Amino acid sequence: MQALSELKANFEVKDNIKLSTDGTYQITLLNLNKLQLQTQIKLQDAANSFTTSWHTTASSPKSRGAGSTIFAGITMGLPIKDGGKAKASIVALNKELEVNALDVSSYKEKVSLAQQGLDNFEAFHEKQSSLLNERMRISKDRIDELELKLKAGRVDVSILAKEILTLARAEIAIERLKHDHVTQRLSALAATGQTCQVVNLCDAKE
Repeated sequence: MQALSELKANFEVKDNIKLSTDGTYQITLLNLNKLQLQTQIKLQDAANSFTTSWHTTASSPKSRGAGSTIFAGITMGLPIKDGGKAKASIVALNKELEVNALDVSSYKEKVSLAQQGLDNFEAFHEKQSSLLNERMRISKDRIDELELKLKAGRVDVSILAKEILTLARAEIAIERLKHDHVTQRLSALAATGQTCQVVNLCDAKE
């Protein structure tokens, strides 16, 4: 509870949190991995392909004219015989690309589920907070009424004590709900890894 109080004292928890995969470290790393794999595939594909080049030669160093003969041709290079290693590497790298795509899809699904859970809790919190605050209001009004009746000798002190206890329980329930609210929002951090999307840490004063 003390740690939570310190957190609340230093950082303001944002409202209407919308989690996103855009710009997160996970997506950045996965995109870099995808680019690396695609580059490696191109290199392996180039090593496994025919290469061609044009070349020209002259029979004498004289300037071009009737006294010189120019030959033109094409040089073709075959892929280096590597026992099929380049082709096998391409297959393996394409498999890694498929895994990369699955990782991206899985991460986005994780964030989506976290957002859904957070939205559900926000709806519950709003209703529960409204009910508890109404209970507190009723208890406070009831206590004021009972205190007047107690002074007039029209009610027993035990009834007033019972209502005070009811008010205290409602206050405790509200504090617990606030704690759960902050905890639920902070847990969304685990889904995105982006602290700034959950609490105003980026703008917090040192």
